[in-house]
Amino acid sequence: MPTIPPHSLIAFGLFLRLPGYAEVLLKERKKAQCLLRLVLGVTDDGNGGHILTSLLASSLPTLPFTVLKSLFDATPLTTDDGLLLRRMGLDIGVVHLLLACLSVLSHHAPRVCTSGFQHETQLILSAMQVATSTGLNPTQEKTQNYWAKGTGFGTGSTTSSWDAEQALLRQRSEEEHVTCLLQVLASYINPGGYLPKEFYSTTYIPPTETTLLPSIVPDLLEQSCLVPAISSYLRNDSVLDMARHVPLYRALLELLRALAVCPTLIPLLLPLEVEANQDTAVAIEVLLDKMKGCVDTYASRLKCNKNSKGKMEEESEGLALLIPDIQDTAQIVRVSTDRLKQQQVDMNEVSEGACSKSEINKNKETIEEKYMRVMKELQFDTYEMVVEEGNGIKFLIPHQFESNVKSSGDANNSSRTRRLAQEAVTLSTSLPLSASSSVFVRCDEERLDVMKVLITGPADTPYANGCFEFDVYFPLDYPESPPFINLQTTGNHTVRFNPNLYNDGKVCLSVLNTWHGRPEEKWNSHTSSFLQVLVSIQSLILVNEPYFNEPGYERSRGTPSGMASSREYDSNIRQATVKWAMLEALKTPSPAFKDVLTRHFYMKRHEILNQCEKWIGEMESYSNDKRTGRAIAHSTLALKRYYNQLRIELSKLKPPQELLDSDDDSGTIDPEAKHYSTDQPAPSTSKPLEDLPTVPSTSSSHTTSINDDMLAVMKMIDDDVTI
Repeated sequence: MPTIPPHSLIAFGLFLRLPGYAEVLLKERKKAQCLLRLVLGVTDDGNGGHILTSLLASSLPTLPFTVLKSLFDATPLTTDDGLLLRRMGLDIGVVHLLLACLSVLSHHAPRVCTSGFQHETQLILSAMQVATSTGLNPTQEKTQNYWAKGTGFGTGSTTSSWDAEQALLRQRSEEEHVTCLLQVLASYINPGGYLPKEFYSTTYIPPTETTLLPSIVPDLLEQSCLVPAISSYLRNDSVLDMARHVPLYRALLELLRALAVCPTLIPLLLPLEVEANQDTAVAIEVLLDKMKGCVDTYASRLKCNKNSKGKMEEESEGLALLIPDIQDTAQIVRVSTDRLKQQQVDMNEVSEGACSKSEINKNKETIEEKYMRVMKELQFDTYEMVVEEGNGIKFLIPHQFESNVKSSGDANNSSRTRRLAQEAVTLSTSLPLSASSSVFVRCDEERLDVMKVLITGPADTPYANGCFEFDVYFPLDYPESPPFINLQTTGNHTVRFNPNLYNDGKVCLSVLNTWHGRPEEKWNSHTSSFLQVLVSIQSLILVNEPYFNEPGYERSRGTPSGMASSREYDSNIRQATVKWAMLEALKTPSPAFKDVLTRHFYMKRHEILNQCEKWIGEMESYSNDKRTGRAIAHSTLALKRYYNQLRIELSKLKPPQELLDSDDDSGTIDPEAKHYSTDQPAPSTSKPLEDLPTVPSTSSSHTTSINDDMLAVMKMIDDDVTI
C-alpha cells in the first residue's frame, strides 16, 4: 500500500503559503481533497473508500511538488508575480526545503554546511532520518565477515539476508521524488524550458528575463548538494542504466539547460572552488560531454550490429527520446560555458601561470600516473576474431567458445543486441584502471557477443602484475542468463590458480550461477552486468591469501596452521604466476592484447623484478618450517629459475612508440646483473613427500598433485612443469 512520506506532507504545508499555489492545486480537485484529508489524519476518501487504495494513491506523494512546478511554469520571470513568487520562495524557505529533500533523497551532502536553513528544512531532515532508521532490519547480521560474498568464501547461508523487492521499491520511490525535485528547480530557474532566440549566435546577448533571479540564488545553489548530485548522475556512463531511468535523466537535462541559459548560474557548470576537506571534482560540462560520447558510441554500435534479418535494431521509445535530449543539452551547455570562458579571457581573469603550472605538473608525473595515462587508451577496443567463410564462420584466433558461436549460427534477438551495445559503451568508459590492477577488453569487430578479457593481477597478492586472459561469449538468451567466461591462463590446464579458478578454466562465481550463493548474489538480468562480473573476478578472486577462498578454510584464518598453509599455497601460486602469467605472456603474447602486454611489462619491468626478489626472500625465510618448508623450498627453486628467465626477457623489451618521447629515467635491465643459482638441494626436513601441498581439490578432479618421488619432483622442476 503506498504511503505519503513525511517530507511530502511538510512540503505541502509550506507550499500552501505561496501566492497562487492553492488555485493551481484546486485544478486537481479530487487529488487535492485526498491529500488534505491525509494531512488531517483522515484516510476515507468521502465515498466509503480508502484513499491509499484508490487509483489516485500513486500520484499523491509527489503531488505537492508537481503542483509547485505548474505554478512556476505559469508565472514566468518576466511578470511581477513571477518575481514575487520566487523571492517569497526564498524568504519562507521553499528553495531551502527543495535542496534539503534533494540532499537526503539523492544521498549527497551539501558542499558547504550552513546554519541559515529554515526550521522547516530541519524538520524535513529529521522526519526522513527517522523514517529511514525505522526501515532498517534490527535483526540484520552484525558479525564481521572476512570473506567476500559470492566467491565461496565462508560457510554462510544461501538464504537472502535482505528484501530485494522492498529495496527496489524504496529506490524507485526516491528516484520519483528526485525527478520531481529536479523539475521544480528547473521551472524555478527557467519556467517552460525557454531557450532564447539567437542563443547560438556569436553576437548573443542574454535577454532580461534570464538575469532576474534573486541575487542569493547562485551562492545558495553552489553551497547546496545540487552540483555533487548532478555530477553523480552524469558519471553514470552506462547506457543500460540510463535506459532504466529515463524520466530521471530527462529531468536532469532539463535542469542543466535551465542553468545554461541563466548567466549567473553558468559558473556552476564549470569547476568550482574546492574546500579543504573535499576532493577535486570534475566540471559538469566535462561529465556531460563524456555522457554524450557514451550515447554517440552506443548509437553507432547499434547501427553496426544487425539482427538475423539484416535490419537495424530499433531502440526503445524512452532511450530514443533520451539520446537526442543528451546531445542537444550537451551542445547548449558547451556553447554557454565556452562563451563564459571567452569572457573571462577577455577580462584577463585567467591566471597567467596556468600553462606553466600545467607543465610543472606534467614534469612531475609519477610512474603510476604515466602507466594509467598510457594504458587508458588500450582498455577497450575491437579485434578481428571471427570472419564469415562460405556459409559459416571462421575464428582467426583460438577461442574457448568457438563451438558455441558456430552452433548459434546467425540467430539473434533485439533485446540481446541492444543490451550488448549498452554494455559495450559502459565497458569503453568504466573498466577499472590503476597502476595496481587493470582490466582490458577486446570485442570482435562485427560481433559484440565474442570477447576476450585481460586482467592484471592486483598488487600485494600472489597474482601481482601477472596477466590473466579470459574468453567470453554471451549466449543467445543473454541477459536472461549470464555470460560464459573461461580462464585461458592455466598453464595448459596444469595450474589451478585459485579455488574459484579451475585448471580447466572454469570461473566459479555466484553472479555467473557457477557457485551457490544468496539469491541477491546470483545473476539478475535487470541488475547484473558484465562489468560487475569483471570487477568481481578482479577484486573477489584475485585476492591476497587466496587459500581461504576454499569453503570452510576460513575457519583456520589467524591460526598458526592456517597461516602456514596459506603461505605454502601462495608460494606455489607465485611461481606459477611468474611462469604462466608473465614469462609465457612475454614469449607468446595473445594477439588481441599484444600492445597491452608490451606496454605493461615495459613500464612495470623494474617493479616486477623487485617484486620477484621480495617474494624469493619471503619464501626462503619460510623454507625451514617443519610442516610446509619442503613445498615452499621447491616453489622457491622454481621461482628463482623463472626469475632468471624473466630478467632476460624483460631486458629484451624495447620502449613502445608511445613512450619514445617520454622521460624514462628508470634505466635498462642488465640480464646478468642478478642471477639466482637453482642448484641448491632442497632443505632436509622430516616431512614426508605425500604431505606436500596441493591446491585444494574439493571442487575439481583436475587438480595437479605432488609426485611422491623426490627425483620425479626435481625432474618436473627441470622440465619447467609447474608443481
